[in-house]
This record gives sequence, C-alpha cells and structure tokens, in this order.
Amino acid sequence: MDNMLWKWEKLYLRAFMETNFSNLPVRIADAENAIPLRTAELRTGSELEWQAIEDAIGALSILKSELTTPNELCGFRTLPVSNS
Repeated sequence: MDNMLWKWEKLYLRAFMETNFSNLPVRIADAENAIPLRTAELRTGSELEWQAIEDAIGALSILKSELTTPNELCGFRTLPVSNS
C-alpha cells in the first residue's frame, strides 16, 4: 500500500503516539475494537494486512502492560511499524 493506512492502523498509531497518559486507555480500546471489526470483514484478505494486524495486537498488549507501571514509561517508545 503506497503510504495509505488501514482504518484500524490509524487508531493503533494514535495509541502509540498518545502523549497524555490519561487518554491512553481510550486510544488502546479504540484500536482493539477496530481490529476485530476489520478481521471480520477480511475473512480472506491480504497476507500483508493480516501480518500487520497480528503485530499490532501484540504491540497493543505491550502498551497496555505499560498502563500498570506508569512510572516506568519513558518519552520514547519503539513503534512496531507495519508494511503498509
């Protein structure tokens, strides 16, 4: 995909780019809700998007775990990037 983002991917990136810790749970929930909706639409879809979805689910899980240890959050995160 030439620099286009899937809708779920935009929400996923918003979660990772969120700088206000109090907004983070909503951003994560938005992304987590969008992914299953898209997977239901895909049924059979591009391997590239399926791999990106799998990577995003794993990364969101890591981001959620940071919610339980806010004192360890740093200003920089390594953002898993899809191939879109």
